[in-house]
Amino acid sequence: MEEKGGIVSARPQKILPLHTTHSPSFLGLYQNLGLWRNSTYGKGVIVGFLDTGISPDHPSFSDEGMPRPSAKRKGKCEFNGTACNNKLVGARTFQSFEQHSESVGPFDDVGNGTHIASTAAGCAESDILAAMDSAVEEGVDVLSLSLGGGSEPFGADGIAVGAFGAIQNAIFVSCSAGNSGPDNFSLSNEAP
Repeated sequence: MEEKGGIVSARPQKILPLHTTHSPSFLGLYQNLGLWRNSTYGKGVIVGFLDTGISPDHPSFSDEGMPRPSAKRKGKCEFNGTACNNKLVGARTFQSFEQHSESVGPFDDVGNGTHIASTAAGCAESDILAAMDSAVEEGVDVLSLSLGGGSEPFGADGIAVGAFGAIQNAIFVSCSAGNSGPDNFSLSNEAP
């Protein structure tokens, strides 16, 4: 593959584990309290979440009172019907092989994606890279990933490679640090 024209590098496929968190309670964040209650931070910002999918009928994704999304948004909605709205502005599936037994489209049959977006057993690294590249093309401002593998040299780390491409396009990338801490050498996604 590496010898074919247009191929920069080729690596064996691997599965990356999900990073589930209890971030809001760990950080002491509570709904309707503190600075966030009256802030306008994030107005018009498009955040791309790369995870196990999303449950569009979850109350967190109601668009009641939400303005229309930014004109720069070029996202695609792969749900059938009208699941996407002014808050959930797109949802796509990137699966190079069947990893969820009943999964069809971007629906979250694991729960991790809905949890992360509102506040599988793993995801294939090449799918993550494809999703990161698509998010850049579709105009996100922020990319959030709550998954990752162990430490690798940056050139062999698919998330680091994808993050570098996103950052080159002025997109802020946020990656979870893993589920193994807080011990020494337990961090993952340590690429700058």
